[in-house]
Amino acid sequence: MNVLPRKFSAQLISLTLVLFISHTSAYSELPLHSENDNCTIILNLFASTAAQFSQCSLKSAAPLRFCENCVDQFHSLQDAYGSINGGKAMDPVGRSCRDIILSGDRTQLVYNYYQFLLGQWNSANCDDCFLSTNHSLRSNSTIAFYDMFTKTHDCFDTMSRTNGSVCSVCNDSYRQLNELFDQRDSPVCMDIVDMMNNTRRAWSHDNQCIREQQDLLPVIILSSFFALLPPVFYASNKIHATRRQEKMMRQRRVNTATQIQAS
Repeated sequence: MNVLPRKFSAQLISLTLVLFISHTSAYSELPLHSENDNCTIILNLFASTAAQFSQCSLKSAAPLRFCENCVDQFHSLQDAYGSINGGKAMDPVGRSCRDIILSGDRTQLVYNYYQFLLGQWNSANCDDCFLSTNHSLRSNSTIAFYDMFTKTHDCFDTMSRTNGSVCSVCNDSYRQLNELFDQRDSPVCMDIVDMMNNTRRAWSHDNQCIREQQDLLPVIILSSFFALLPPVFYASNKIHATRRQEKMMRQRRVNTATQIQAS
């Protein structure tokens, strides 16, 4: 089942409009005073990195490899925005570049644009693909998943070319790939979600395979248990009724004997 969020897909498509704006800004002069003005330099740098990240996002949309392919561009974008937001650059007359660029007008275009691009990264849960201590390096679990993904699809391709049985030969690697995916904590990086979706589609739809059925022994035991409940219930009731009837008959005989002796 495809679990790629519609929200992320819609936002990614809307990047086409943003890309046009950012691409234009990246190669046009933004003269606050001159092209050598500190504020102009850092604004042009932000426009350029934003355009590169937007372009990478769109090129990596199908198949989705957004997080893996665009991680360097994302960090460059963060650094460029950090130079604006956290820097101490001044224009030639001593005004703060941060105030001029981020809050110099009501539109707050740069701030809102950065928040939009940051939202793309966060909505794809990209940080899940990388080490918590270094968001440019894949985590061990991600490396293991990628390796098994490659192994599984290599098996698919080999069996397809040789008319071999994908379902039997590739079953172990496919099962291990599913286990690696299920072991990941939520939310899962969208690159990995898309890879798993495509693999399951290739397994079940393209190759007409079904996953191994789980052990039916527990089901059989439970079914047998519930099937035996009615006969056991009726048998125990009959035994209980018979014993109660015998007890009443013995009590009647005792009462009768007592009455005879008394007379």
